[in-house]
Amino acid sequence: MDLRGKEIWIVVAAYILVNSSIYLNIGFTPDESNYIFTSEKMLEGYAPYKDYSTDVKPPLNYYVFSVLAYSGQILQLIRLLAISMNAAAALMIYMTAARMYGNRTALAAASIFLFIFTMPSFFGYAVNGDRLMILFSVASLFFFTGERKAKYIAASGMLAGLALLSKQTAVMLVLFYFICFAIERKNIAARIKPAALMAASLLIPLIIVAAHFILMGAFAEMLNWTTSEALNIRKDDTWLSEPSKFMSLETLYNFSVMSPILFLAAAFFIAFLLDRKRDMGSDMFFVIMLAVTSYPFVAVLKYMSLMAIPLSVLSARMVQRAMQAKIDGLYTKILVIFPIALIFAFSLGLNSYSVYRLHSVSSDYYTHMEDVSSYLKNAMEEGEMLYVFGYNPTIYHLSDRDPPPGMYYLYPYKEHVNDMEQARTVEILRSSSVKTAVVDNTQQSRYFNPITYKYLESEYRKRVSFGPFDVLTKE
Repeated sequence: MDLRGKEIWIVVAAYILVNSSIYLNIGFTPDESNYIFTSEKMLEGYAPYKDYSTDVKPPLNYYVFSVLAYSGQILQLIRLLAISMNAAAALMIYMTAARMYGNRTALAAASIFLFIFTMPSFFGYAVNGDRLMILFSVASLFFFTGERKAKYIAASGMLAGLALLSKQTAVMLVLFYFICFAIERKNIAARIKPAALMAASLLIPLIIVAAHFILMGAFAEMLNWTTSEALNIRKDDTWLSEPSKFMSLETLYNFSVMSPILFLAAAFFIAFLLDRKRDMGSDMFFVIMLAVTSYPFVAVLKYMSLMAIPLSVLSARMVQRAMQAKIDGLYTKILVIFPIALIFAFSLGLNSYSVYRLHSVSSDYYTHMEDVSSYLKNAMEEGEMLYVFGYNPTIYHLSDRDPPPGMYYLYPYKEHVNDMEQARTVEILRSSSVKTAVVDNTQQSRYFNPITYKYLESEYRKRVSFGPFDVLTKE
């Protein structure tokens, strides 16, 4: 299970080179800009979630970006960091799978994992909650599947805690671990001891972060933001309660782009059920993991990142078994190979189109954003406050301007922004005498926040446009 084989390093090097050539200059995502802006404010003494924050994301992201702030937030550095995180995770998947199945399966698992995060729809080029969650989850799994020594269980628990601090959906990994403890063929005492050690270790990073937020006086706000939508699976979000969401264009596009991954998952389950010689040990371990971690995706039709870990290993196993099997008859081969080739060709075409859109539309969008920020730097007085209508914290970051104090819900864009929150935003804008506002017309904020938008249209009459952005100023 060591890393002395040259094949894995060739795969990782190829992944880094290909992804660097594709994604190195893609502009900041909204989430990245949110982390950048809020972490910079944290270094200035403000408390995330209390003073500046909009997301329900756990707080580890803000610590990471606070460290990156010292580098000057160089775009290419952040892209290389994201790509390196995926490469490191692939190496740990390789070591984990090699321990169970051997080097060939491990190499296939690492390759499939890197292929998944090369697809634009998985945002493998961005440093975000998913990136950190996957890295810590894979590291945790590596120790969990090793020898059942106390130090390895403790390490696995602490890394799972860091994954949970990165994104709430990591709770499914924790649930999977305790399911494994529960179904082990041991007496109760032998199962309770490692489970208790895992739980205690899991709490260590959570307690440290909680203590820091208590010192900052923002513990209640942090707890509310990070637990109120623990899995982001609310009743009104799931397609199970509203089947029409299953047929939305966005959902159909996501299914098309991700079809190789969904196909591999379905194909493995079918092959696993039909195979009389199936491995009820290691294979069943990853089948249970896939079943548990796929719950957020099944319920909401998103949040697929954690699934990539067991899916990579199981897909590698399926490929290995398929190569060993004999398929007799020309027509049988055509019936098996043609649909697979068609699905992969269709998905790769859509992914290629997504890359093109990233380099054309996203590039133009980011250029306009830089133009807006440059204009604001010259048009606004030093220290003058700004309001950005839409989920676009990048403009705050690039223009070096702040929103008005107290507006911790900085970028209202979701449907659940109610009338009271909109009225509060309007009151803050009035009382703080904000003279300049930027409207991002690519967002749907005007439909979800009509009260705020109506106020901006009535009070901010002077308009300067930069592509999809309108700079509004009080006359």
